[in-house]
Amino acid sequence: MARDELGLGAHPHAGGRIAVCAGSHMGRLPAYRAAAQDMGHLLAAEGLELLFGGTRDGLMQVVADAVKAGGGKVIGVLPKGAWPDLFYPCDERWEVEAGAGALSRRKGLMISRADAVIALPGGLGSLDELTEVLTLVHLKEQTKPIGLLNTASFYLPHLALLDHLYEEGFVDVPPRTYLLVERDPALLLQRILAHPHWLFNTSLARHTTGGKP
Repeated sequence: MARDELGLGAHPHAGGRIAVCAGSHMGRLPAYRAAAQDMGHLLAAEGLELLFGGTRDGLMQVVADAVKAGGGKVIGVLPKGAWPDLFYPCDERWEVEAGAGALSRRKGLMISRADAVIALPGGLGSLDELTEVLTLVHLKEQTKPIGLLNTASFYLPHLALLDHLYEEGFVDVPPRTYLLVERDPALLLQRILAHPHWLFNTSLARHTTGGKP
């Protein structure tokens, strides 16, 4: 079946899903907001679907607004019944069971259903999601690309800590080797889409099997 018959458009990456980890606050610098907005516009321009935490606050809302403004698809992942006043008007909303472990289930669903993960500047939740997918790649349970948008050198201290883990003998492979790190959103997305483990074929298979996640 042709791509246009599947409603995917002519772009070779259209329909792929990118999970974006981003702060629920705007952060101190205007550059963080600008970078999140640029990333959202780029995702929409490539026909990529945004998979994110599903709330309308902070940089999460900025990137989702930009995707929607560009005609892209936004998928939110939330625990059932959580934060009803903060629901973002997503094209699709996926829910995980509420209660103990809900945030872990939410994180796991986002990572498992994405074809790549991008971390924007953010807080503890963003670091948690980034660490989870890094660990999965380190343990060879995932191979998908991980992008780190190092806006205004935000992630330099975190990268230094990852290097320190290796230097002190607590990991066998430098964790930095699992990451694609760029300050420019366009360069970062370009590297992800050129990555040998960009799992776009998984996305295309979803559409050929009835659109199941």
